[in-house]
Parts: sequence; C-alpha cells; structure tokens
Amino acid sequence: MNILFFLLSFSFSKTRYGIMIDAGSSGTRAHIYTWKSTKDIPNVQPAPANGSKPWLIKIKIPLASAAKNMSLIDTIFKQVIIYASERIPAAYLEKTRIYVYATAGMRLLSDIDQEIVINKTFDYLTAHSPFKVKRKNVRVIDGIEEGIFGWLSVNHLLGNFINKKPTVGALDMGGASFQIALEVGAKEKPLQVVSVGSKRIPMYSYSYLGYGANEALKSLTRSLYAITPSTVQTFEHPCYPKGYKNTYKDRNFIGTGDFEKCSTLTEQIMLQATSFSSINVPSLSTTNEFVAMASFYYANTFLKLSETSSLAELKDASTKFCATEWNEIIKTNEDNEFTSTYCWYSIYQWNVLSKGYHFEDGKTKVAKLDEINGAELSWTIGAMLSHVAEIEIDEEPNIAYPVLIAANIFAFLILLPIYAISERRRKAPRRYSMK
Repeated sequence: MNILFFLLSFSFSKTRYGIMIDAGSSGTRAHIYTWKSTKDIPNVQPAPANGSKPWLIKIKIPLASAAKNMSLIDTIFKQVIIYASERIPAAYLEKTRIYVYATAGMRLLSDIDQEIVINKTFDYLTAHSPFKVKRKNVRVIDGIEEGIFGWLSVNHLLGNFINKKPTVGALDMGGASFQIALEVGAKEKPLQVVSVGSKRIPMYSYSYLGYGANEALKSLTRSLYAITPSTVQTFEHPCYPKGYKNTYKDRNFIGTGDFEKCSTLTEQIMLQATSFSSINVPSLSTTNEFVAMASFYYANTFLKLSETSSLAELKDASTKFCATEWNEIIKTNEDNEFTSTYCWYSIYQWNVLSKGYHFEDGKTKVAKLDEINGAELSWTIGAMLSHVAEIEIDEEPNIAYPVLIAANIFAFLILLPIYAISERRRKAPRRYSMK
C-alpha cells in the first residue's frame, strides 16, 4: 500500500528538475533547477528552492581543454553526475533532463574540435548518466543565444515577465566574450523576436567573441609585446597595478597602473577592432536600465563600489587602485590569480560602457549584480526557462540579405553568358599566322 501511494504521489507531482551545465572558458558549472509544472510561465529557481544553499558544482576545468585531453570529459562529468545524483530525489532521476551548453571557450576552437568534444561528451553522458540526455541538448551555443538567455535570466528573476513590468537590458562579461541584450522600441529594427508566453518581444542581442575580459587582456598584452623593440627585455604594462611584475613569452613586464594610458590603448586596440561605431546598437529610448553580471560585478565588488556605482565613481576607484604599489595591494588583499587583473577589469569595463556604448551618468543606470532574490545570476537559468516555457527565439530577416541575393542573381545572369563565350573561345582550335 505504501509503495502504491508513493508511485501515485510521484505520478501526480508537478515538481520538475533540470540540470543546466555552463561549459565556459574558465571552467564548468552545473546548475540544478526546479519548478512546478504549470500552464503559465513556470517559476524556475535554483534547487532545492527552500532557502537552502543552491545545488551548484563548480569545476575549474574548461570543457574546451578536452580538445587536447579527452580524459578531462570523464574528470568533469563524473563529478557532475555524482553531485546531481546525490541531491535530486531518486524517483526523478530518469525524468531529469541534462543540458550541456558550451560558450565562448569552445567557440574559439575549430569546428572539427568542437564537434569531437561535443560528441564525446554526449557519448559519455549517455553511457554513464541516469538523466535524460538528448544530442540536441549537448552543443555549442552562439553568442546571440547566450545574450538572450542572460536577458531572460535577469527579467525572470526580477519578476518582470509574470508581473508584466518593463524589461531591463543585460550585460554579461565573460572570460572570452561579452554580450549585450535589450528590448528595442517600436521604431527600432529588431535583430531577434523572443516569444514569452503570449507576448512577442523585439530584441537586440549581440556578442563580441574574443573580447571577454581575459581574451581582451591577452590581445592587449600581445600588442604591447609586438611594439616593444626586441632589445628591450622588460616592457611597461599600463593595465596592471603599479610595480606588478610578470612575464610574457621571452620577456618581462612591469605594471605602471596608468588609467589614462590603458584606456587609450583599450580604445585604440579593443574598441576599434570590435567596430563599436559600425555596429547598429539601438538607441536607449526604450531601455535605460541594465543589469551587468560576471566580470562587471567582480571588479565592482573588489573595488568596494555600490551595485549602482556611477561611471565617475568607477573611474576614480580604478585610477586609485591601479596606481597603488603592488606591494601595498597584497598586504591587504589576497594574492590570487585575479587580484592583479582587477585593474584591467575595471578599466576595460569603464571603456566598454562609456566609450563603446556611450552610457552617461544620470541617463543610463547599470546595476552590477551577482544574484537576484537569492538566486545566482547566470544565463543558465534563462536557458532552462526557455526550454521549460517553450520560449521561441526568432531571427529577424535583414533587409540587406534579400537585396544581396537579388544582386548576386543579377550578376550571375549577366556574367554567365560572358563566361560561356570566353570558354568557347578558349577551347576553340587556335589558328596561327605563318606570316
């Protein structure tokens, strides 16, 4: 009788679980979410959703590393499977879907390497996981999707969808890419349309691959190395704290902590390279509030700034921190792999917001957050919501695309006869004059 009661109660239970794995450039994070099955937009929340610590496992191994060492797939996902299996109730394991979404770290690999790693990951999960896994749910997502998922996360956790409130924009600065996503006004041409419930929301989402905080710093350091004469063994790096020392390839460098010089280099090398001026970012007439996550939050918190600190406050705090002697910094801060980079993170953030997107204090509000209402802020919750609520993301046709096709057809019709005539002449028997 007890067994029958258990089976019946499970069958009628509306509780659901899902595992969303963020295979990022700096590591792999498995988030476990839960929700109640409903006809409305479900309230997806980090499990166990009872006020306890969220079920989340962080593994400091990027999935992209498996391209050179396939054994890392076992190292990563064995931990994930054990962790999730010990927490999700046994009766739900077979019904729990698992998603592996790889981001910019994997996008930087060749298509062949991406496919090999993804296929091996799917095979491993199929063979060793008790969860429901489908091939289409193990993949590399593009930057536009990542941006929209982040936007969904922010507005879902704020309750903007269910309460029918205006949405806010989302900024996500990862290690290898960064994304912007926002709802656009009626007069703007959207790049995407996102269907949330019965509402179709015109969107703008764009991703800058290779210009996340870590990859951008690598690019800038490469440029400094390249312009330094080979006879100089130690070059100055304005984007590291004053007196910080490290090596790059066969040379040493020393930080000078110069906000202005680093900003100039950033604007010249980074912002011009990513063509901020040529990318048609919509006006901020519809969205003048943003939530910024990841590296935006980390730098802001390290500098002890408020969540809604202004650009002026960010610049002032960054200038002071960068100009502080490194020996003084490590007296009061942990000397870990990130401490030295917060100078760069803060300068890069300031340049992206002020020079790249032309945000202005008093006009655009940017809240740098790591969580909303107790839930860790990540694009993963938006990705899970998109599946649970069957949210559709449609690409809007670009007016230039049909024009381009028409131009190509026209050129083809004109050039084909010319090509045919030239070919006939080339293949015809040649006559030589003997005069």
